[in-house]
Amino acid sequence: MKKKYSILLLFTIFFEILLLSGCGQNDAEDKLNEKILAEVKYLDSTITSILNRMNNISFQNYTVSIKQVNEEESSETGTQGQSQSGESTTQGSGDGGSQEESENKNEKINVSEMTRSSILNQEERTPEWELIKGEIEDIYTSWNTVIIDLNKIGVNNYDILDFSQTLDNATIAIKNEDKIVATTEMAKLYTYIPKYIEKVTEEPQKNLKEVKSFLINAYAAVEEDNWTKVNEEVKAGEEILSRVMSNTNFVNNYSFNINKIYVTFSELKNSISLQDKDVFYLKYRDVLKELDAF
Repeated sequence: MKKKYSILLLFTIFFEILLLSGCGQNDAEDKLNEKILAEVKYLDSTITSILNRMNNISFQNYTVSIKQVNEEESSETGTQGQSQSGESTTQGSGDGGSQEESENKNEKINVSEMTRSSILNQEERTPEWELIKGEIEDIYTSWNTVIIDLNKIGVNNYDILDFSQTLDNATIAIKNEDKIVATTEMAKLYTYIPKYIEKVTEEPQKNLKEVKSFLINAYAAVEEDNWTKVNEEVKAGEEILSRVMSNTNFVNNYSFNINKIYVTFSELKNSISLQDKDVFYLKYRDVLKELDAF
């Protein structure tokens, strides 16, 4: 009886050890997957930001700018609203008062102002090169860590090496302030994002990243005035989007967001025949905003 009890006890302990080991392994895998998703999300947002800065495309209608002005310029009512009695007082203050007033007028102060940002404003189409250069450097800072984590989940080594090479090519183009080449290389860089999350996310989520990749490729083709390629990329994105739309459970869970993506993407597709960059950028911004909501 004691022997049977001992065997049963040993079997129970062994089973619990296996169970705990399995739980520990699952927890480690979940944490690694979450870490990789966060890392890829950072790459996604930074690449997108660089691409948008090429044409000053922003989701915000207004931007805050800071400029320096003379102190007297910051208050028009103060200079224009002087009374006659005030003028008499100034005149009676002597040379010392005049000198002090002159020094005050030369002082500079910072003034913030709200400026409406518009895609239709051609002057705002100049790339923000200083900010772009800073962001491309930031990618290098995190990329070495991302490489290690991607290797842990078995991502194809060629997809990792090609990303590194493309990153270098994009950096050289940005350093030379070559807008067309930089945009093309950054768009190519984004094509690896869906591949990196394939093993750590659901199929519809990966498909939406593929839709975004085709959208970005079309954006890069617009920069070259290659409207044939623009049309091809948008059609390819539409095919992927149709797969997402056919996933009933996913669409039911995110019906509002998916429908907005579908509507904005259809609007973009219908505008291609116009071959107008500004109209495309407006539609591109709308689709991108909805895709980034996930």
